[in-house]
Amino acid sequence: MTVILDYIGAVVVGGLLLLSILGFQATTTEAAATHNLTSIAQSNLSSMTEIVDYDFRKIGYRVADTMKVVSINASGIAFRGDFDDNGSIDTLSYFTNFGFTKTTAERVKLYRKLNSQPQSMLSSEVSKFVISAYDASGAPTTSGSRVRSIKIALAIKSSQAIGDQYPSAYWERIIKPNNLR
Repeated sequence: MTVILDYIGAVVVGGLLLLSILGFQATTTEAAATHNLTSIAQSNLSSMTEIVDYDFRKIGYRVADTMKVVSINASGIAFRGDFDDNGSIDTLSYFTNFGFTKTTAERVKLYRKLNSQPQSMLSSEVSKFVISAYDASGAPTTSGSRVRSIKIALAIKSSQAIGDQYPSAYWERIIKPNNLR
């Protein structure tokens, strides 16, 4: 009889040990997947912000007149400069399929368009893209000729969820292009 109780006890203890090992493995797997998706989101954000930062710092480069920022509003921004360094003035536009002031749980698409070339999608995982322009005193402005600095807020959300959470990455910067001063 005691042998049977010993076997039952060993099975119960072994089962509990097996359940704890499986629970630990599930937690470790979820943490690894979350870390992986967050790293991918950060990498995508880093690649995109290099392009955005480069373009916005070149606003007004080699532009002689005051119309360096052509337009800035809730639906997009267009500005001029020599972005490909070939001596001719280009017009570059950034816009989303919802406008810049839209912060949404859904992902939006961020587009970049140079001159008359077809628009190119920078990302389809953007959850926030907000641009604000400021004049020389730091007051918000929508007048292109008065813009001296631009604040960009950009968030990317992974397209794959871990549970009910979507790993994300956020970037915010105030850019003061030399050619707008």
